[in-house]
Amino acid sequence: MASTLPPIVQATSGALGGVVSNALVYPLDVVTTRMQTTAKSSAKKSKKNNLPNTFTTMLKNEGPATFYRGLASDSISTALSNFIYFAVYSFLRNTLINRRIKHSPPPPPPSSKNAKDRTAVVVAPVLSALEELVIGIIAGIWAKGTVSPLSNITVRQQTAATLAVKENNNLEEGKQLVVQDSDSDDDDDHFATTPSMREVAQDILDEKGWTGFWSGFKSSILLTTNPALTSFLVDFFRRSLIPQKHLQHPTPAQVFFTGAVASSCASFLTYPLILSKSRLMYKSPSGRRLYKSNVDVFRKTIKKYGVWGMYAGLQGQLTKGFLSEGIKGIVKDRMEQLIVLLHRILTRQGTL
Repeated sequence: MASTLPPIVQATSGALGGVVSNALVYPLDVVTTRMQTTAKSSAKKSKKNNLPNTFTTMLKNEGPATFYRGLASDSISTALSNFIYFAVYSFLRNTLINRRIKHSPPPPPPSSKNAKDRTAVVVAPVLSALEELVIGIIAGIWAKGTVSPLSNITVRQQTAATLAVKENNNLEEGKQLVVQDSDSDDDDDHFATTPSMREVAQDILDEKGWTGFWSGFKSSILLTTNPALTSFLVDFFRRSLIPQKHLQHPTPAQVFFTGAVASSCASFLTYPLILSKSRLMYKSPSGRRLYKSNVDVFRKTIKKYGVWGMYAGLQGQLTKGFLSEGIKGIVKDRMEQLIVLLHRILTRQGTL
C-alpha cells in the first residue's frame, strides 16, 4: 500500500534508498548505457552486444574503474530526483485524499452496541489507477526537469573510454576525421577518456548552449510514465500478492520482490524511449551529432536493425531495474520505519 507518511519523510527515505541502490547496481547501469549507445555494424557484432560480453570487454580493455564512470554526478542526480519525486508525489496524493475526506459525508454515529466506542473511524479513500498515474507523471516531470543537466553529464561520462589515446595518435600522424552526414552511426561507437563533471558541462554549453543540458528531455517527459507506472504496479502487486497480515508491514523479501517485478514490467513497456533518451544524450568522439530527435532515433534504428533494434541493451536494463528497485524499496521502507521510531523517541523525551 502507498505510504501515508508526511512528504518530507517519504522524500528523504526515497532519496537515501535511491542512492544506496544506485551505488550497488551502478556497474550494470554503465554497461547498459554502453550497450544502448554502441552501434552494431554487423550481425556478428550484434550478437556480441549482450550483457556478459560487454562487461567482459570493458573490464579487459578499460579496467575495473570504468564501471564507476560518472558515479558522483549520477548519485547527486539520483538523490535529487528521488527526493523531488517522492516529495511531490506524496504531497499531491495526500492533498487529494484529504480533500476527498473533507468533502465526503460524515461517518455514521456508533451503534448502541458500540456506544462505548465514541471514536469515528475515517477510512481513507482509494485513488483510481488513472489518478495514481497522473500524480506520478506530474511528480516525474518535475523531478526529471530538475536533474536533466546531471543526467546528460552522467551519460557522457559513462560512454567515455580509452580510445582517445588512439585518436590522438592518429591526429599526430596527420590523419583527420572526416565527418559525413549519413544515417549510419557505425563509425562512432568509440569512446574517449573520462572527463570531469566540469569539463562535460562546459563541453555541452559550448556545443549546444544552455538548452543542451535538457537534451533528451522530450523523451524524459514521456518516460515519466515509467516511475508512475512502477509506483502503481508496486502498490498493485502488494495488494494482490502480500497477505493481509503483512500488508501494513511487509517483509524485506516481499518489498524486494514486488518492487523488482514492478520495475521490470515498467522498463519493458517504456524501453524504446529509454534507449532513445540515451542515444540523444550521447556524443560521439568525432563531435558528430548522430540523432536529431526521438523520431530520428526510431527511424534510423528500425531502418538498420529492425524493430528489435529498439531493444538493444534490454537485458542490462531489466537486470539493473530488477535489482535497483528491489533494493530501493527495502531501504526506503526501513528508513521510513527508522524515522518514525526516532520521532516517537524524541517526542517521548520532550525534545520535539
